[in-house]
Amino acid sequence: MGIAQIIVIGAPVDRLDVARRWGATTVIDVMSTTSEERAETVYSLTDGRGADIVAECSGVAPAFTEGLALARRGGHVLVVGASDPRPSEVRATNFNMRQISVSGSVSADISHFWRAFEILVDHAEDFDFEAVLGDEYTLDTVGDALAAIARGAMKPVVRPRLTDTASAA
Repeated sequence: MGIAQIIVIGAPVDRLDVARRWGATTVIDVMSTTSEERAETVYSLTDGRGADIVAECSGVAPAFTEGLALARRGGHVLVVGASDPRPSEVRATNFNMRQISVSGSVSADISHFWRAFEILVDHAEDFDFEAVLGDEYTLDTVGDALAAIARGAMKPVVRPRLTDTASAA
């Protein structure tokens, strides 16, 4: 799509490896760097400007604040899935003096899910989508799946318990 540089900041290392395989030009492990080190890296990779677009997908309040700091003047910050109940520290000058735009999304309508499935089908040969999936769980072990997420596991797959209803029919 003509994007010269994709910088991914995150964790765990398994997710960063997937990001690299999928085209990230730089990955930064949030667990082994400080916000200052991450900012220094982003600004050095963008000739001191900052990122054109920052997509904050972690849902953690401090990540939004950091994302604002990483965006260039006139840049855009996209907030997806913010779920942290703690307030974010925001300087109003980010919006007027730095002219940063912020957009958010909590969910989607059916057309977005349909397009997402089309992307999966259209690019099944280009990307190993299964690489982002973790272990499988049943509905009665969904608590274990949530615990795995809290530990930083790849996205778990939760399936309903399979019953032997077919043979009963």
